Amino acid sequence: MNDQRPYRAIPIDGKEKGKKKFVYGWYFERGKDAYIINNEGFLYPHIAQPPLEKGPTMLCLTEEHFIEVIPSTVGQAIGQQDIHKKEIYQGDLIRGITHSTGLYEVVWCEMWAGFFRKVIEASEYEPNGSELQPLSIDGAKDHEIVQEVKP
Repeated sequence: MNDQRPYRAIPIDGKEKGKKKFVYGWYFERGKDAYIINNEGFLYPHIAQPPLEKGPTMLCLTEEHFIEVIPSTVGQAIGQQDIHKKEIYQGDLIRGITHSTGLYEVVWCEMWAGFFRKVIEASEYEPNGSELQPLSIDGAKDHEIVQEVKP
């Protein structure tokens, strides 16, 4: 459909269908409330009739697609996986495996418009005073997720 990176968050009620910890989809705010729009099962590409091969897609949202979530738990996928091929999300705590064995939080940096690792626990190889460090395209493969975001 598109190549936007999904979001995840923990529902307000702490549970969701199938008893998953997180819900995934698109992030939406309304006033002070935060929602994940569950993007499963509401797109109907078959509505496009020939000759419109890539014609319009009908978007049907109902109340059940809007899942209220805890705002502090919302995080976007950063487009990288850890050493175990697990998707990394904003807010995750990751630990370096080889050179930089410190503990880091994955954060969004407005100034540089990208995801960075924020030093929580420095390793012996950390340069002094480097609180934010870029996550290079290959850099996350040298990390493992040690804790997903908490409410």
